[in-house]
Amino acid sequence: MHLSRRRFLAATAIVLAAGPLAAAAPSALSFLASIYDSYGPGKYGIPLDDEAALRRWFSPSLADLIQKDRAAAAEVDEVPMLDGDPFIDAQDGDITDLSLKVDDLGDGKAIGHVAFRNSGDPRSIELKLVETSAGWRIDEINWGDATLRGLYTH
Repeated sequence: MHLSRRRFLAATAIVLAAGPLAAAAPSALSFLASIYDSYGPGKYGIPLDDEAALRRWFSPSLADLIQKDRAAAAEVDEVPMLDGDPFIDAQDGDITDLSLKVDDLGDGKAIGHVAFRNSGDPRSIELKLVETSAGWRIDEINWGDATLRGLYTH
């Protein structure tokens, strides 16, 4: 009887220990949804006005590119390369008909597909996602005619 009880207690301890870890790691889809939940009627998106915000949403290498460009632009009193909202590829938006899909590529990589209407015009954006030690982050955004990383390789 003690052996069965010990096994039960050990198994319970393992499940309890693993539970919070599993709950703390959102899926790529929930990460993407956390971005786009900030858009819609009465919502104006995610401010990216400081380095902490950049690191919350972008991979370290992409956040570094954006931050370095901002610093260089500020030194010469110019507008940085990213001068709009990268999540909707516009200065501002009236976002409706939002649709999110994620293709899991394995090995901590995924592709997010976002479709919506901005002021009635259909748009689609593809986001390359990577899982980091801090969670899912955006490593690239493809707007169809340009990419976010492409802004910095001119």
